[in-house]
Amino acid sequence: MCQISNEKKLIVGLEDYYSSSLTTIKETSCNTTANRDFVEIDFQVLHVDKINPLLTDGCEISNCLSVDTIIFNELKNTLYLIEFKEQWPHRDQNYKIRLKFYDTLSKLCLFWINKLNGSKEDFFNLKFKYCLITRGKLKKQEYHSSFLTALNLSSQCFKLKLLETSFVEETKILITPRQIYSFLSNATQKINMIYHNDDGSKIHFP
Repeated sequence: MCQISNEKKLIVGLEDYYSSSLTTIKETSCNTTANRDFVEIDFQVLHVDKINPLLTDGCEISNCLSVDTIIFNELKNTLYLIEFKEQWPHRDQNYKIRLKFYDTLSKLCLFWINKLNGSKEDFFNLKFKYCLITRGKLKKQEYHSSFLTALNLSSQCFKLKLLETSFVEETKILITPRQIYSFLSNATQKINMIYHNDDGSKIHFP
């Protein structure tokens, strides 16, 4: 019998224990405040924001921040922590982008130790990557290549470089429909995606 990786062990454990929090990417990425859809793809994900950290004594901590979802790419044996922002985050939200990541890691680590009986050392050896998926700061969807390169390097916009090497292997900010499709289709192994523009029109991929 083949032994599964620790990355797969974590996602399988989470999805089994929190099966009631499984939902669609469409629902997870939706801007509920403005009632605007963002990304639609036929792939079920765990709505991480709806689960609470579990302490050793079995108690839960409520009202913690977290990223929207986590996707396991089996081909790359990588866990992607994903935050959807249907609009470019306001400046006063910048620190929350990182805070959500830290709280999510704590939440996952507690689950790994208290429910899966894993060690803290093994948890911090898991292969994580972080991805912020948003519309972009500009109204138009055409961006100069140097600007996109700067975003892919996670520049200083949200200080995401602070997360790299210490907690994750890589951080990315994706803003164009094509970038988002390329990433999600690769991560989910699904070829069809609908991108909802903020004016209500849709872009179908491929």
